[in-house]
Amino acid sequence: MSGAPNSGQDATQVQAALEAFPNVLKKIQGLWATRGCDTYFQGLFMDTRGGTRRGFPMEVGEELLFLVRFNKNVRALPLAAELNVSLEEAYRLIDKGDQESLASGGNGWGDPRSATETFAHARPQSTPRDFLNYKVVPPPKKKKSGALTWIIMIVLLALVYKLLYPVFTGG
Repeated sequence: MSGAPNSGQDATQVQAALEAFPNVLKKIQGLWATRGCDTYFQGLFMDTRGGTRRGFPMEVGEELLFLVRFNKNVRALPLAAELNVSLEEAYRLIDKGDQESLASGGNGWGDPRSATETFAHARPQSTPRDFLNYKVVPPPKKKKSGALTWIIMIVLLALVYKLLYPVFTGG
């Protein structure tokens, strides 16, 4: 969070630290619940600008790490139901598929010498993968409702607030 609320400040007025970066937030909303979102997160944590990237404040980094795990869980839920496996197993499959995609997807992540801007915005793989080889088939493209995205973000921000507020207030 961007700070503990003042005694007179309403909890709904507290903003997430990530809201200071509207372009990043908009991109995450557009990619939410896809492998492309994890690829984008990876690009945010990697210096893809030849050492000129300053990085994010600690609060933003913590929120991004939370969103990384949350995005994988959101993607693992339907996979667990489809494959009739535990959520933990589905999460493992999603994570393994993401790591293999980043390493071998031809988008530069497997090459430690790559440090160009184009890799920070890598596109998700367009070819489907099979579950037996621990490759996750991307969900069919659906038109997302703008309201659903905002509802997810509000719930997510409430969770982040509830989890992190006691840490910052010492309670």
